[in-house]
Amino acid sequence: MDPLLLLAIGTVESHYETRATSHADARGLYQIWPSTGRLLLRSLGWEYDEAALFDPEKNTEAAALYLDILFSTYADPALVLAEYNGGPLNAGYFRAHVGQLAEETRNYVPQVLDLHARLREQFDRAEAPQLQLMHLDAHREGKTLAGPLPAAPAVPQPSTRTRR
Repeated sequence: MDPLLLLAIGTVESHYETRATSHADARGLYQIWPSTGRLLLRSLGWEYDEAALFDPEKNTEAAALYLDILFSTYADPALVLAEYNGGPLNAGYFRAHVGQLAEETRNYVPQVLDLHARLREQFDRAEAPQLQLMHLDAHREGKTLAGPLPAAPAVPQPSTRTRR
């Protein structure tokens, strides 16, 4: 499962609002219908209850499983997204390019694919992070959670006098 696709779906579906509920009663981060969620959560070994789809971990795992299932059915990400958004009938309409395709799905598929492409582009051109060697500075402000460190003990300097 491409994590950037999952990010794009969550952004479009709910803007990552854990308590989101759609007009069709889809719930949580990835807007999963209760009937679909019941099957997916049980497949993952979790009990289903009314609050389960609002749990970010369970909703994300359920969405990833559902997308995995859909990708094993369709090789085309657009068809996967059409079914994810509107069910298998909508995916058929999407494939056939017919007028019965729900307007929401007609807009949803390119919206997710466009966002995914932008995220992929940003990810691909990102520079390697510049790591700071903060661990080497034991006396840096904020290094510990216990508060400020005491001043470092004075280190005796070697004598610069010459012996005669």
